[in-house]
Amino acid sequence: MANRSEEVIIHKYFFGNQFGTFDEDRFKDDTDEATVNDGNSNGREDVEEEIFTDTWDSNFSIRYKSNCDSNDDNECATFVAKTCGCALECTSKFPKEIISKSRRDFRTFDYYEFGRNQLDVILLGIIHALVKSEGVVRHARRKIEKERRRLKFSFLFRGRKVCGDFFQFVHGVKRKRLHNLLAHYKRNGYNVLERVHKNYLNAPSTNLSGDIKQKCVKFIRNYAEDCATYHFGPISSTAPALTLLPVSETKQKIYKKYETAAQLLGLKVASKKMFYRLWTEHCSDLVLYQKPKNETAEGEDVELSEPSQDHLELIGSQPEQYHFIAIPSFNDPVHISFDFAQQIHIPSNQQDPGPMYFLDLYKVSIFGVVNETCNRQCRYVIPEAVIFPKSQAVNAMVCYLHHYFQEFTAGEAELDLHAYNCTPQTKNNCLMQYLAWRIGQELNTKITLTFVSANLSKLDPKYKFGLFKSKLQQSATSCLNDVVEVLNSTDADSAVDFSFLVGNEKGELYMDVYDWQVAFSAAHFARIPFITNQSYFYFDNRWRGKVKCLKTIGDVMQTYTIFESSYDVSKMNFEKIKPLGLSYERKLYLYEHVRPYCAEESQDVVCPLPSTNVKGTKRQRVE
Repeated sequence: MANRSEEVIIHKYFFGNQFGTFDEDRFKDDTDEATVNDGNSNGREDVEEEIFTDTWDSNFSIRYKSNCDSNDDNECATFVAKTCGCALECTSKFPKEIISKSRRDFRTFDYYEFGRNQLDVILLGIIHALVKSEGVVRHARRKIEKERRRLKFSFLFRGRKVCGDFFQFVHGVKRKRLHNLLAHYKRNGYNVLERVHKNYLNAPSTNLSGDIKQKCVKFIRNYAEDCATYHFGPISSTAPALTLLPVSETKQKIYKKYETAAQLLGLKVASKKMFYRLWTEHCSDLVLYQKPKNETAEGEDVELSEPSQDHLELIGSQPEQYHFIAIPSFNDPVHISFDFAQQIHIPSNQQDPGPMYFLDLYKVSIFGVVNETCNRQCRYVIPEAVIFPKSQAVNAMVCYLHHYFQEFTAGEAELDLHAYNCTPQTKNNCLMQYLAWRIGQELNTKITLTFVSANLSKLDPKYKFGLFKSKLQQSATSCLNDVVEVLNSTDADSAVDFSFLVGNEKGELYMDVYDWQVAFSAAHFARIPFITNQSYFYFDNRWRGKVKCLKTIGDVMQTYTIFESSYDVSKMNFEKIKPLGLSYERKLYLYEHVRPYCAEESQDVVCPLPSTNVKGTKRQRVE
């Protein structure tokens, strides 16, 4: 019998996808593909060869790759250069272009449609035309006739006699495949419906279903969720963010934990080779720490350090500028930085992990805004029921900033903002239009927005999020109130940090969310071209409705017009929107699978019994 800790580890890793949408199509069962051997002729002048003899010459002079994606032109050039080796000199009878085109054309038909390989159908037709059809063999001396036991096949290409090797090459097949087709023709004639592999419908004993592979990948992902360290800095748009596992962990140790957990659940266990392959194919962003090497080749350390030096030169004076702006001061401008934290899940109990690792738990997002002048942070706790879809996520982020400026600031005239260079999460045109709108509304006189370059993780929200995650690993949470309590107890020395619930588990909002995108579009606010290339944005009432941008310090400043200076932004109308809420299927899943792991007093709050299956619309506006 497994103890409580083992049972918790089991389910927590196997059920649930905490890393976004899971692509199940990538786990379709493997299918057997027929393999064939290549061959070559024995060089006889007589091209009428007996196919089903025990004396087939199996010593082949040329071997070719069977990968259909290989370069046919290179294969053809090699084949023509080495020749087929027969007395007929087949390669000299046809131009190289015809040989290459024929091979390429036939291989394009090597696919399955309606359960039959189309190249096999074509080859059976060629065999039907070239095989000798007499059913008897006549002996002139004995003057007797007897039934033919073997087929005779004439190798022809474009009406000219060729050897077996050349015939196989120009038709894109190998000896074994041609041999099997001739055997099929002898038994069934030209009946393509009877050609079925003997192992058809017989899955190999080592074959794993897509569900087992999916659970294996979920185990790896959810294990990394708790035990890994995430690469600091924003996610690059061209490369995935790396998740680093400690050096004490190895793939073999993680596989042993997976094997134990799967056996306790009664699941079919993937082999170690399959486990490693799934890790490589679907979890390539999970990297094990590598111990530093003691020695490097001469000049290698300089070569490896060049990219880092180039990056440091590129960001230039950004760190110094950041620290200069962030010097505590109670005068304008006020320095504020904001960022999203890593998504967390409830219920959670890091001291007793287990069945929850296999479940898709209730998601909670956190958005942090830090006033670094007075070292005060506001954490917006966003439950899954009020998380907006991707098309509305920008509106939500702008609303959190707007709410912070309206409720938790003292009306400062000048603002210095810092954020990570994450497109489109924090870096988007809607945010730029909002800041220009604030200048137009005379809410601020000057706003500077700086996006920190990649790998420069010096912003205050990251530090405070790290403290929160460390505290969360020592706490048990079952509802949003528990999350808020952990957040408020993160920094015991700070009496000014606080948390704000955006909504509750039912999907009710505690703040107004506006459709900024639609309002700015209706007012014909312009978008900044090539916004991803810019890092510094300056808004000022001296150039109302415009923004000045810089890529790096020292570049030529570019000016873009967002709206005309004469436009009255006070007449703009902002409509309130509300989230879609949880679907009926999601509520039912939480009730059936997640509810048992919540504290008894939180079960009806986080995972209540859904009433009816009511489908929501794409966008629900407040009347």
